[in-house]
Amino acid sequence: MNKYKVLFDKKVDKYGQTAILHKFINGIRCPCYDEDTGYCDPQWHRDHPEAPECNDEGYLQGINEQIILKAFIFPANDLNKSTVDEVVLASLGQLSKDDYIYVGKSDVSIFNLKDTDYLEYDNKRWRIKNPDNYKIGDDDISFVAKLELLGDV
Repeated sequence: MNKYKVLFDKKVDKYGQTAILHKFINGIRCPCYDEDTGYCDPQWHRDHPEAPECNDEGYLQGINEQIILKAFIFPANDLNKSTVDEVVLASLGQLSKDDYIYVGKSDVSIFNLKDTDYLEYDNKRWRIKNPDNYKIGDDDISFVAKLELLGDV
């Protein structure tokens, strides 16, 4: 393992904030789903009333997964002007006054999240936007993202 990742992870474990990543994992495809059209067939459910209902995307009941993680999380306003211009805007995009920055370990993926997934931190819900990874060589050292406020928990 990369020595810089080990050092970073130790600092996050010691000084980072605790947050909960809420991810919804779809169940299996419902038999009513038609692969050719990409739509569900309501007639199938009328013909099979004993079958469980599926969601609008054609999946049977999924699960909500909660992952406890540690990261450095701070208001975007805490960044100084040169940091924003040189580093943040290049990878995370434009920041608004209510945005926060997430810098976390590379052990929990924050990529490919759905619209229903969110981070719970400081009794608020945050959408993870524009995630990026910082590497040394081929090793992921940390994940960085913009956090957009969704509201209170």
